[in-house]
This record gives sequence, C-alpha cells and structure tokens, in this order.
Amino acid sequence: MRTGSGTYYLPKHGGVLGSAGQGLGSSVEGKLRDVIRSFGVNVERMHSFRPGTGPGGRAFLVGYAFPDPPNSSVHLDAELVAEGGAVYPLESKAGGGGGPPERSWNLYTLGSLPSGVSNYALLLKLGTNGLPLAEIRFSEP
Repeated sequence: MRTGSGTYYLPKHGGVLGSAGQGLGSSVEGKLRDVIRSFGVNVERMHSFRPGTGPGGRAFLVGYAFPDPPNSSVHLDAELVAEGGAVYPLESKAGGGGGPPERSWNLYTLGSLPSGVSNYALLLKLGTNGLPLAEIRFSEP
C-alpha cells in the first residue's frame, strides 16, 4: 500500500469479503468505470480513500468473523501500538459485513506514522475499552 498513487478503492456496497464475485477494487477498475460512465452508462462508483497525506499514512483492511455474534451491529475497534508502548489512534473509514455466518470487515487508517517507528501492532478489541481479542504485528523494512 506504500506504492503507486496512494489512492485506493473499495466497492461501493462493501463487497470486500469476496462474496458474490466482488473483491477489493483497484485504481484500474475505478478508471475503467469512469470511462464507461463518460459514455452515459451508469456504473456503480467505488469509494476511494487515502490513508494519509504523505508516506507515513497507513491503512489496515481487516476481515473477521464472530463464531457466536452478540448481534449483527457489533464491530471490532482497533488501535496501533508501537514497540515502545506509544498508542496511535486509528480512524475507522468504512466497515460492513453480514451473515450468516457473521462476517464483517473494517478499514482503519492512520494519517501519519512517525518516522523511526518500525515495529508496531494492530490491536483488535470488542468495544473501545474491551480487552484485546487479536494482535497483528508489523515490522517496517
């Protein structure tokens, strides 16, 4: 996600889990849809997003499933924690899902990761103050 234009696309109706033949859109697909629309054919447009304004921006697309969901409106919260313990707030840009089974997804972004931060983890929690349910570790090259 750190190469190219830095603009990424999601399907308008959130088919990021690959259901019904849909998947993550690409910039090529978005441009093709724009060309088709220029001929007067209405094609569903995809949402675009940028993880940040510079090279420090990060985006995390996380798909998950609840084995026994409390209800269909429950989604995970996330925070980014650096190796030294610093916490960086993430913004939830989009989310969706459905079931059964209860499959969901969220797109979390961070406007800018400070330079020098090379090892960090994405902590996923059920609710803002909940205990971490999962941890995904990253290390920058």
